[in-house]
Amino acid sequence: MLLSPKILLDQAWEIYKKRFMVFLGIMTLPVFVLLAIVAIFITLAMILLRFDSMSIFTLFLGPFGLGLMSVLTLVSFVSQLWSQVALLYAIKDREENIGIKESYHRGWGKITSYFWISFLSGFIIAGGAFLFFVPGLILFIWFSLASFVLISENKKGWSALMASKGYVRGNWWQLFWRFLFIGTIIWLFFYLINVISGLVTVLDIGDILFCVGYLLLIPIVTIYLFLIYESLKKTRNDDSVYQELERKK
Repeated sequence: MLLSPKILLDQAWEIYKKRFMVFLGIMTLPVFVLLAIVAIFITLAMILLRFDSMSIFTLFLGPFGLGLMSVLTLVSFVSQLWSQVALLYAIKDREENIGIKESYHRGWGKITSYFWISFLSGFIIAGGAFLFFVPGLILFIWFSLASFVLISENKKGWSALMASKGYVRGNWWQLFWRFLFIGTIIWLFFYLINVISGLVTVLDIGDILFCVGYLLLIPIVTIYLFLIYESLKKTRNDDSVYQELERKK
């Protein structure tokens, strides 16, 4: 039987407190990459502005500028994916107390597989949501555990999606209420940020609070969801899931 939402959140909070600095370090690396990219463009723009104001136009819209923007955008995108995979490893291997560097090291080889699973599930869920909200919701919960299956069981692509569906089978409503529980907490958290932003007149304070809130909240939400996966895994024999999949092939 699945752990209750409160127990899941309590356990997630304990893990979060013990590993806070590791989780924060993993989450902030893509931020530094993005800041470095912005700094590169600002520096180039300032250098060109000293010589010819029209060169800025060339920088951003010329072949060199578009090529540079494409490369840096790709770097930023990969760093985001890498941080997400590293976060999953830091949660999965928490008993080993692996640090930021080791989490990223273990996650490097799974970036492509993680992207492919995210793309497949996102495409299927979007297709279901296009038909109507309910099919999209059903598909979302079916495939919500796929990335955890990838990291914990090394199942890739469609196999990870089907394994996720196998874990969810018979537990859909239990997962729905647990997702609704954490979703409500997320909504209340960001609603509070909006309220605080409205009370403080500092320029762009809302955007700053949102970014900080995102960095702090994502790890505990991911831990909560990973614990749901671990709870389901304990209540179901792994082999039975994949044997069923093999029979359907």
